[in-house]
Amino acid sequence: MRYLVRQPPFISYSNADVLRISALADRLRSNLRVASDKRFPIVDFLEFEAERLWKDFRLVVDPDGTFDRYVLATAKLDPPEIKVRESVYQHAVVGSEAARLILAHELGHIVRAHGSSYHKQSDGQESFCIAEWEADEFAAELLMPSKVALQMGPETLARFFAVPLRSAQLRLETLKNRMNISSAKSIPRYEHHIDLLSKFDKDLLYWVPMRQRQVG
Repeated sequence: MRYLVRQPPFISYSNADVLRISALADRLRSNLRVASDKRFPIVDFLEFEAERLWKDFRLVVDPDGTFDRYVLATAKLDPPEIKVRESVYQHAVVGSEAARLILAHELGHIVRAHGSSYHKQSDGQESFCIAEWEADEFAAELLMPSKVALQMGPETLARFFAVPLRSAQLRLETLKNRMNISSAKSIPRYEHHIDLLSKFDKDLLYWVPMRQRQVG
């Protein structure tokens, strides 16, 4: 993913789209026997479990210098592969909230079967935006299941599921907004997560474990 590409502020999707993606995240959690009130082990899944679901799956960790300047990780389908910067992977291993969300986002591209062509110019901006929204939506549901998230405040949600505080805030805002919109209608939604991802390179550079941060 290129994290500094600016997207149109709205994308139209239906409640059925949300439920479909939610079911995929629930199925993955169920497959791993990770309850919705437990932190999803994204690194362990990619390292040790993903190849059970996708025979030829590979998690490739490459030196930062092999990536374009604003690319932190990429995903492709044939064969299924997530390629990630070494620095991002190392941060994810020790618990970086931003790095966890990046890996979950790339996993979303594979789960939603976004071929490498989804980001090509010939497919148009709309196709790109839909694919990015789907990957974000999957990552949010996998790391912050809606049925549990709505019972928490943003600070608790961020700490409980090891996600960035801003992501937790936007997740709750999105979920609460959806409760006020008819399920029969298409839902215009601001692309919060993609805007947030544009700042992850800086977040990763200055990241420290949450337990070491000053409180207050």
